[in-house]
Amino acid sequence: MLKRFLSYYKPQMGLFVADTICALVLAAIDLAFPIILRNLCGGLFTQGQTAIMQALGMIAVGLVLMYATRCACRYFVSYWGHVMGARMESKMREDLFDQYERFSFAYFDRNSSGDMMSRVVNDLFDICEAAHHVPEWIIICGIEIIGSFVILFTIAPVLALAMAVVTAVFAVIMFWQNMRMREVFSDNRKKISGINAQLQDSLAGMRVVKSFANEQTERSKFRVSNDRYLSSKENMYHAMGVYTATYGLLSGVLYVIVVLLGGWLVAQGQLQAVDMATFALYISLFCAPLETLVNSAETYQKAIAGFKRMDEVLSTVPDIQDKPGAADLQVTAGAVEYRDVCFSYEDVELGAGDGTRPVIDHMDLSIKPGQTIALVGPSGGGKSTTCSLLPRFYDVAAGSISIDGQDVRDVTQRSLRQSIGLVQQDVYLFDGTIGENIAYGKPGATAE
Repeated sequence: MLKRFLSYYKPQMGLFVADTICALVLAAIDLAFPIILRNLCGGLFTQGQTAIMQALGMIAVGLVLMYATRCACRYFVSYWGHVMGARMESKMREDLFDQYERFSFAYFDRNSSGDMMSRVVNDLFDICEAAHHVPEWIIICGIEIIGSFVILFTIAPVLALAMAVVTAVFAVIMFWQNMRMREVFSDNRKKISGINAQLQDSLAGMRVVKSFANEQTERSKFRVSNDRYLSSKENMYHAMGVYTATYGLLSGVLYVIVVLLGGWLVAQGQLQAVDMATFALYISLFCAPLETLVNSAETYQKAIAGFKRMDEVLSTVPDIQDKPGAADLQVTAGAVEYRDVCFSYEDVELGAGDGTRPVIDHMDLSIKPGQTIALVGPSGGGKSTTCSLLPRFYDVAAGSISIDGQDVRDVTQRSLRQSIGLVQQDVYLFDGTIGENIAYGKPGATAE
């Protein structure tokens, strides 16, 4: 799964590298200011009015250039970083849609369109956000946290060590909480998918609902799905609340350590007051990245849950595929032959034993060129199924179907279906004009 996810970065490698460089510059500038201020307070600002006034101009120019660079880098990360994520999302959406197009009717029988739409829309949005933000946050926040501790160790090793130990303990606790949150966020993705499925089902069948005055039944069904989602969201926010509260406790403990242990070191002459103030500045500097990483947990967990659902689809092997080296169908006369054909649907709640009953059981049917036949029988007798087997919307369980002596499983699906004229039992109009719908089977057809 990780390899598939990383493959989407490859076409955007130029943007990713530039985004990474800008993130590094941002982190370096953020780390530089407290140490610049410390050096000024301990050096230039103690040398009197004349020296300070002479240097302020150069200091101003340097700071303006530094923060102008920071502004430009922040713009690049915010704009082009999001563009990179959007392009990756677009490619993922295309791959997911293309995979849906490869599946046979059996897949759509097993999966609701609401769930499939949720994977294309909701899940991919979360993945896009993570694809841009998470690497950026890891780089910026990681450098700021590590860089802060490196600088603090050069100033006061004892105080820095105490802060590092406390931070490490809290990091382990928060990592453990993060692992527990994965299941919560995964469940939340499934619940919102359930809402989409229920909504699609109810709205698509609204005419039937109103015909039977069953609005209250549909309201009750929707409220069940909605309540499940609400419960899942409450669990998610509870987990996030515990997580953020742990972070708040960490920053509080660090400030207490700086005041108490730092004050003791000042009293012992091992630390200057200006250094203690520098420690307080760096706490704010690396606590902000910690808070960012904490807040990113929701984005990260949603993306992981979403990409797992996407990967499930992309890893599913279509049950009907062209054979290696399959040739195009060559129609000469148009003879159709069903030989000893058997077929049954999956998960049919009929019959005994394994829960399935053949819809077509050892059927033989021969249709000669130019012959017109009609299949007559009760509803559920297999008439539509018989027709669906010819263009391989489903594959036979046993036996064979051939056209002019060519087994339909030995030819390409595209050539097979382009050779068959089909009027669907249920009429569906695509978004567009009536003319476009009429010409759907032959794109580019003229009005004549």
